[in-house]
Amino acid sequence: GHGGLVRITENSTTQTGIATNVASIYPTAARRIYFEARLTLNDTSNISSCFIGLSNDTETPIGTSSGSTDYVGFFIVSAGAAWSYGSAKDKSGSATFGSGTTATTSASGETDAASSGTAHTQGTMQTFGFYLSNLKSVKFHIDGSHVGTVNRLQDTDGTYRNIADDGALKPMISFIGNADTVDIDYIICVSDR
Repeated sequence: GHGGLVRITENSTTQTGIATNVASIYPTAARRIYFEARLTLNDTSNISSCFIGLSNDTETPIGTSSGSTDYVGFFIVSAGAAWSYGSAKDKSGSATFGSGTTATTSASGETDAASSGTAHTQGTMQTFGFYLSNLKSVKFHIDGSHVGTVNRLQDTDGTYRNIADDGALKPMISFIGNADTVDIDYIICVSDR
């Protein structure tokens, strides 16, 4: 970008990333949220996992023994994989993205899908964005093209099951690699007050 890039370097196979040091966002039925980030993964053969979006866990969101239980965003879970997108409320923290309990109208969990796009091309900037509309749905896009929508699942008592509405979420990017880098051009997250 015009103002330069932020490079995050991973020197081992542990998780690293950037969580923006901003106030948390609380999704509500009266609030619209827009998130967008432009970045590139510089070695897709070594980056085994990556998350881009809003998460309630800003330390180790890609956990196998702990991690995000509430999130909205994009993820890959193996080197060279295509991007997936999803949303979760009260997903088991021990489940990696895409392998949590599937949400139903009577049980909280995760709703996710693989995007129709291809795997990330290393060294190529891509833009990832989503629009969360008043807890009704989340529309996901990559490079300006709509790749999918997650619609809310709601219990008969009004409880939301797959879109977090009971806690703070923060913008973040996190990945696991081995001596790899991610270059970030920008992260934008805005919402109604």
